[in-house]
Amino acid sequence: MLGNKSYMGVYHYNGIEIPDGVPAIVSEDTILKEQTSTPKLTKEQILFALDKFRKLYLTIEANKERLIDSLVKCVLLYDDKLVITFNFKNEPVTVPTSE
Repeated sequence: MLGNKSYMGVYHYNGIEIPDGVPAIVSEDTILKEQTSTPKLTKEQILFALDKFRKLYLTIEANKERLIDSLVKCVLLYDDKLVITFNFKNEPVTVPTSE
């Protein structure tokens, strides 16, 4: 929702953006506040989630997908390297590939 400029009043037509072309649904202050806020998790919430992951049966394909979807944000494969970005860390991990 926050990536859609229409919520801020930007009108799109044939690749042209018209600021204030429609009434804004959400103020820019609200969007900025939402983008900069991070949810605060308690230690108990984190331990509960990790315990749930620990108890997953990894022989079940859906559980493998759930684990990967929860931990991995993005995987990029290049000719010479593999770049993995995790949900809990902003710095990507680069793994060189060899032929």
